[in-house]
Amino acid sequence: MMDVRELVADLVFIVRSPVDGIDNAVGESAKLSGAWRRVATVLRAFNNPWVLPRSHRRELISIASSYFIAGSDPSITFLALMSKFSNWLNQQLDWQSKALTAVIVIAIMLGVASFMTILGAPPTISLIGIALIPIIHYYQVELVRYDYVKPAIAGLVGGFIATHWVVT
Repeated sequence: MMDVRELVADLVFIVRSPVDGIDNAVGESAKLSGAWRRVATVLRAFNNPWVLPRSHRRELISIASSYFIAGSDPSITFLALMSKFSNWLNQQLDWQSKALTAVIVIAIMLGVASFMTILGAPPTISLIGIALIPIIHYYQVELVRYDYVKPAIAGLVGGFIATHWVVT
C-alpha cells in the first residue's frame, strides 16, 4: 500500500537532490518520512548508497549520486530520477490493480456460491467459499511477509468440521 507521506518524501528527494546534493535532499526527505530517516541513518554511518536495502530508494539515491558526482546538468538528473520513480510507481499500480481484480472476481464467486447455498445446493458448495479464503489472503495488499500454509490448513480443517457438523 502506498503512503502519501512516503510518496511526497520521495518527490522531495527527487526535486532537491539535483541541485542541493544527496545529503541535503536525504535530510529534507527524512523530515517527512520514517523510511527516509532510516535511509539517512544508514548513509551517515556508511556513506554508501549500495549498503541500503534493495528498494526504489536505493536506486534513486545511487542514480542521484552518480549524476551529482559526474557534474551532470540538474535537469538531466531530475529526468533520470523521475523516470525511475514513475517506473516504480507504474509497477506498484499494476500489481495493485491485478490484486484488486483477483479479489473482486473471488468476491463474485463467493456471492454465487452463497446464492446457490440459499437456493438449496448441497452444503459442500459452501466449501468453495472456505477454500477461496487463502487465495483472497494471498492476493491482498501485503505489508509484511506471511505464512500461507497454516491458514490454508486451518481453513481446510475448519471446512471439514463445519460440513461434517452440518451434515450430521
